[in-house]
Amino acid sequence: MKLIDYTIKLKNVTDRVTLIPFGCLHADDPGFRPQLLRECFARIKDDPNAYGIGMGDYHNFLRGTARKHLKSYTADENSFEDLDNLIRNRASAFYKEWLKPIEHKIIGLAEGNHYYQFKQGMTDTQYLCEFMDCPYLDKPAFIRLHINYQGRAMRILKILVHHGDWAGGYTRIG
Repeated sequence: MKLIDYTIKLKNVTDRVTLIPFGCLHADDPGFRPQLLRECFARIKDDPNAYGIGMGDYHNFLRGTARKHLKSYTADENSFEDLDNLIRNRASAFYKEWLKPIEHKIIGLAEGNHYYQFKQGMTDTQYLCEFMDCPYLDKPAFIRLHINYQGRAMRILKILVHHGDWAGGYTRIG
């Protein structure tokens, strides 16, 4: 579990802070709605007191069972280097197109249940966090959010960040 401190400095004591969680984007899925994400990220970008928190599943590839199958293949050491490079390129393109314009307004990125783990152990979410120089929130995380005005804490909020896949909305026979 991660614990991070994050401070938002208000310009006016009456300013309102808006936190916008975003997740389950599944940007590589046919059901991805880029216009809705553009609207969400425009709100974060244009409102000086709006901040985003990534909640995981930025892409659809891979769920836990598929990751287990990939890890079970140990016949050689370099079979997945091409896949690692493909995922790095995809993460880089996603960062440039979507996250770069708002990277200074992202409090952190949490892990979901759809992620890729590189040979070295880092996930594609951690890789995105490196690009953005923002906290990797893992799963779960607590954010202690300080809202300050003129150096004085107006509010301190404690936020639990979790993708929400602990209870399971998916079941299958057997």
